Amino acid sequence: MQVPGIDGCKGGWIGILTDPSFSAPRAIGTCLAGMIAGSMAEVVVTDMPVGLSATESPRRCDVAARGVLRCKVSPVFNTPIRPVLEAVSYDDTSDISRRVTGKGLSRQAWGILPRIREGHPELSFALADHGQPVPASKKSRKGQPLRLQILSGAGFRIENLDLANLPPRTALDHLIDAAIMAWSAIRLAEDRACLFPDTLLCDDHGLPMQMVA
Repeated sequence: MQVPGIDGCKGGWIGILTDPSFSAPRAIGTCLAGMIAGSMAEVVVTDMPVGLSATESPRRCDVAARGVLRCKVSPVFNTPIRPVLEAVSYDDTSDISRRVTGKGLSRQAWGILPRIREGHPELSFALADHGQPVPASKKSRKGQPLRLQILSGAGFRIENLDLANLPPRTALDHLIDAAIMAWSAIRLAEDRACLFPDTLLCDDHGLPMQMVA
């Protein structure tokens, strides 16, 4: 079993594909749809909102995540409500993709959408460190070594990462976030993930408004 964790970066998207042992993790692609469809993974966890409420912001999963992190300035931002994003069908989504990128979205990529679940790096790092939020910013000199230490304790060593397909201009903090998303994807695939909130809530289009870690 191999699963990807995905984070956004300046070069597009950074994904880390790994098995549960973290023995040979590798960076993958810049095209989000291509990464997801190409991995053929059982689950995908990404640092990106998935389900959006039609009327409620913040969502209950945002509130639940903030309750774990207990930060004065929360890294969990309020997501837009669904009416802001009207593309809900394959044809609509493919048309938007074609206008923006010049290419439509494959049926395969559209079909994999139900397997994509939402995560948040800071929530996952807190869960990986016995419920303790990381006390320093991910972009700080102190924050990055702390996160790498937590990843190492979970079995992921950054020096084992194959960077042959690393997107251009990928910063270390995005690699770190993608790695902890992969950790969450493994926990989800093995039915060990924590869910926020515990009860699954879906938006008006059946997409989950729930974070996994």
